[in-house]
Amino acid sequence: MSSQFDDLARAYESTVTNMAVRRHLEYPSYMAAVGDVAGLTVLDIGCGSGVYTRRLRAAGATRVVGADQSEGMLDYARDREEREQLGVEYLVRDVTRPADHADPAVDGAFDLVTGVYVTPYAPTAGQLCGLFTTARRALPAEGGRFVTYALNPEVATDPGYYADYDIDLVRVEPRVDGDEPDGAPLTLTITIPELTFSLTAYRWSLETQEHAARSAGFHHLTWIRPQVTDEGLRQYGEVYWKRYLDCPHTLILECVADRRDGDRR
Repeated sequence: MSSQFDDLARAYESTVTNMAVRRHLEYPSYMAAVGDVAGLTVLDIGCGSGVYTRRLRAAGATRVVGADQSEGMLDYARDREEREQLGVEYLVRDVTRPADHADPAVDGAFDLVTGVYVTPYAPTAGQLCGLFTTARRALPAEGGRFVTYALNPEVATDPGYYADYDIDLVRVEPRVDGDEPDGAPLTLTITIPELTFSLTAYRWSLETQEHAARSAGFHHLTWIRPQVTDEGLRQYGEVYWKRYLDCPHTLILECVADRRDGDRR
């Protein structure tokens, strides 16, 4: 399967160390939302190069499996696994298109599903629903959580708004009569030392994202704003972070299934 991510594995890995927003805000906020994974089995959908897949394993998860449709990303992730021997597994899956038949490698096999920056790359509402369905099917028939970083529906698209954080988000098409269609494409550009790359993301409304989650069988949804670490505040100062915290480009969405969910979909 080809994707816009195939040639970006090393570039994506570079953002982990070169972007303050990832080191001091994204990662610690997400892991705090995920909570203690010791002893859990975890499926990391849209795992890309395995950045979070490896970290979940290091945090104590007994089994961690990454799933992605990008062969290029998975080649990088598997190469690292071969060298580092962390005990992480990787599967080729288009998580936005769950199979009509059972998937024994995934269905009901995990205590927790994670997904960092996976929902913004679902280009249609149907594929967004498919992504949440994949997450729900991977969990037990009763219970389980899916924690994901989603694009903030209120994300700023003014040119340069996130420039201090090495991010730029701009509309692909102008608004029509002041309105913007649900799922409108955006160009996301990352600029770090000696490297710039762009991706196409899709801005889904809060209502559409929640509908996709609920239709898949998640009943309790919580939106969480990311927070800066104390170290990040000391190193960069409150003024530096204020613009981002006023309008973060992503939010964490925690989806919980409970006993009312009798439909495995």
